[in-house]
Amino acid sequence: MAFSTEWEQVYKNQQHLSLWPWTDLVSYFMRYVKPNLKNERPKILELGFGAGANIPFYKSLEADFYGIDGSVSIVDKIKEIYKEYKDNLFCGDFTKSFPFEEKFDVIVDRGSLTHNYTKDIENTIETIKKSLVKNGYFIGIDWFSKSHSEFNSKGILKDANTKILTEGYFTGLGTIHFSDEQHIRELFKDFQIIKMEHKVHTDYTKDEDKTDRDIFAGGGNKVFASWNFIAKLT
Repeated sequence: MAFSTEWEQVYKNQQHLSLWPWTDLVSYFMRYVKPNLKNERPKILELGFGAGANIPFYKSLEADFYGIDGSVSIVDKIKEIYKEYKDNLFCGDFTKSFPFEEKFDVIVDRGSLTHNYTKDIENTIETIKKSLVKNGYFIGIDWFSKSHSEFNSKGILKDANTKILTEGYFTGLGTIHFSDEQHIRELFKDFQIIKMEHKVHTDYTKDEDKTDRDIFAGGGNKVFASWNFIAKLT
């Protein structure tokens, strides 16, 4: 099993169209990566760039930006919006290979790899290792945590960390991968983890029209939990 084909339909339905750069990515890049880059015009690859939310940030860096996404419709749309990058944007399955000969200073994933089975994530990491320059960086943002309310939702367990959920917020979004610290460190055992944070947001909002179970199937107070980390290839 490879990347979640459900996302093609999600984008066709005009859903999950994030349009603003992710604050965590900007912060991680500017604080921990940019000061250590030797290349003034870094080559940056984003896996699963989606609706292109982070592309304005890459433009502000004057970076050579490349991207790969599994949705034909979203890739075509972003090529029209950002014509200057259209030759660097590809539709494909990044869990199998990258369609680039270039070596990258930074590879970014904002919540895309976490929609795959463990073996596909492992395969992607092997490709990442081959595609980064020496001392290059991988930035992982919003990898779902096992502390997330949805980890206990009903669904089909595909491997120890991956489920296809049949109730709750992630229903219809294909494979959902949940990580803990040990799992991430094992996946990136050939890298140096230079930053790792566990984000936990608990929502105490009460909605008279919707129960907690309508939104997060775990019931009780809703918890969004995810991992941010930077791994350096040494």
